[in-house]
Amino acid sequence: MALRMTIKYIDCISDSQWRFRRRWPKRVREIRGEDAYQKHIQAREGAAFQREYQFHLRNFDTIVEDTLRRNPTVDTRSATQKFIDAQRIAEHYMSSIQGLEDDSWTRGVLADGLAKQGEAPEVVAAVLNPDAEPPKPTLADMRDTYAQDKGLADDRKAMVRIDRTFGRLSDALKKPLEDVTIESIDRQTARSFMDHLLRLKKANGQPLALKSCQREVIIVAAAYNHSVRELEIPSERNHFERLPWPKEQISSLDKNVPLPDSVVDAVQETLSGGRSKDLPDMWRVLKGTGMRLGEACGLRVSDVDLMGETPSILVTPNEINGIKNSNSDRYVPIASDTLRETLRKRLEGRTGSEPLFPSYGRDGGPTAASAALMKAVRKITDDKRMKVHGLRHRASDKLRDVGAPVEVRHGYLGHSAQSVAENTYGGRDARLREFASWGKKADL
Repeated sequence: MALRMTIKYIDCISDSQWRFRRRWPKRVREIRGEDAYQKHIQAREGAAFQREYQFHLRNFDTIVEDTLRRNPTVDTRSATQKFIDAQRIAEHYMSSIQGLEDDSWTRGVLADGLAKQGEAPEVVAAVLNPDAEPPKPTLADMRDTYAQDKGLADDRKAMVRIDRTFGRLSDALKKPLEDVTIESIDRQTARSFMDHLLRLKKANGQPLALKSCQREVIIVAAAYNHSVRELEIPSERNHFERLPWPKEQISSLDKNVPLPDSVVDAVQETLSGGRSKDLPDMWRVLKGTGMRLGEACGLRVSDVDLMGETPSILVTPNEINGIKNSNSDRYVPIASDTLRETLRKRLEGRTGSEPLFPSYGRDGGPTAASAALMKAVRKITDDKRMKVHGLRHRASDKLRDVGAPVEVRHGYLGHSAQSVAENTYGGRDARLREFASWGKKADL
C-alpha cells in the first residue's frame, strides 16, 4: 500500500510541476496588491527539496516582515471618505462639550487640545471649520462606492477583479486614483484606458483578448454611472460607453467549437485511467449538465438531490464559489442514468456543505481543474478550437438539435438572456420536469 503525505503549502499543479503557494496576511495583501507568494519547486525529493522548501518558508517570512516594516500605517481611505469620517468625529467631540457655546473660540481651544493629543490633522481641521467644502470625489471614491453599494466589498474574487481593473485605469492615466477627480473624466480619459488595455500583454506574450479588454471597460463604465448618480456629480454622458473598439480579427482556429462525442468519450476514458478521482466524475457532470467549470468546482454535497421527483443539482453561490449572474442561480436536471449513478456513488457516506469535488472545491480550484482537463483534451486532439468550455456549446447544440425552445436552453445553461416570463413565472418543479424531458431527448 502506498503512503501519501501532504506537505503544507505545496501544490501539485501537474505530473511535472510542483508549486510553493502561501497566502499573504491580509495587511500584506492590501499593500502588495497580490493574493499569495507562489514559486515553482524544481527539486522533487531528498535534501535538495528540503533546501528549496525551507528557502521559500524563510523568504515568505522575510517579505512579510519587510513589507510591514516599510508600510507601518497605510490609510487606504480616499480623501472623500477621510473628510466624511473627520466631520463625524469632530461633531462627536463638539457634542461632548458641556456649558460652552459653539463658537470659533471654543472650536479653537478644542482643536488645539486635540492636536496636542495627536489627533488626525483632518479631524482637527474639521473641528476648526465645520462648513468646509468636501473634496471632489475621485476615482478611488468611484471604485469604493461601487464595490460597497453593489455588495462586492466582501467578495474576495470580485474585489480582485475590480482592483485589477482600476489598477490598470490608474496605469493608463499615469496617476494614482486618488489624484483624479470623477468630474475631470472625459472622452480622452476613456480612450486612453482603451488604448492601454489593447497594448497589454499576457504572461505568454500574447495581447489580451478584445472581449477581456471590453469587460474591463464595462466594469469602469458601470462604476462611473453608479458614482455619478450616488455622489451627485454633474455629467451629461458616460465617456466609457460606445468606444471605437477595433474589429476583432479572430480566425476560425481561435474560436471555441462544441466538443464532438468522439472527443468527449475519449477524454472520459483518459481521465478514468488517471490518478484523480475527482476529474472523471467532474467531466461527467460537465457533459451531462452543460454547467460552467467554476460552477462544477463550487458544488457542495448538499447541492445534489437524487431523491426528489426530478433528480437535480443546485447551482448557487456559496462559500466555495460564486456564480456569473443572477440567472445562473438555478436547478439543473440530472437527465442521464449514468450521471445519476456516478453521483450516487460519490455521495455515499458524505453529507453537508463539504465540496462535491474536494480537490477543486477551493480557492484556485477552477484554474487547477481547467489545466488538468485541458491536458486530457490535448492528449486527444491538437485542435485549438476544442476546449473544456466546448462542453457547454455541445449541450446547447444537443438541446437545439432536438427542438428545445430557446428559453429552455437558456434556463438549462444559466444564460442571462432567459425570457422574463420563463424566469419569473411558473413553479420550479414544473420547469425542472420540462428541462429534464428535453435533457433526455438531447441525450445529455
